[in-house]
Amino acid sequence: MTKYIQIFIILLTLSACGQNVTEMKTPENANEKFAEFTAKKKFVEENFYPGIADEKMRPVFTEKINQI
Repeated sequence: MTKYIQIFIILLTLSACGQNVTEMKTPENANEKFAEFTAKKKFVEENFYPGIADEKMRPVFTEKINQI
């Protein structure tokens, strides 16, 4: 039984290493979307999201998100 598990792990490892490398492409309007996101008001009540509980924390959390 352990021999089958070892063979399975080896095959899984080899198939994972055999993947083709694909380069990630950045959209042309990425900078515009980032600027839009950082300007957007965050932690707003929507559908099932109740919003932020303490309004004093909104600027702190917004700044932390925008730094990322």
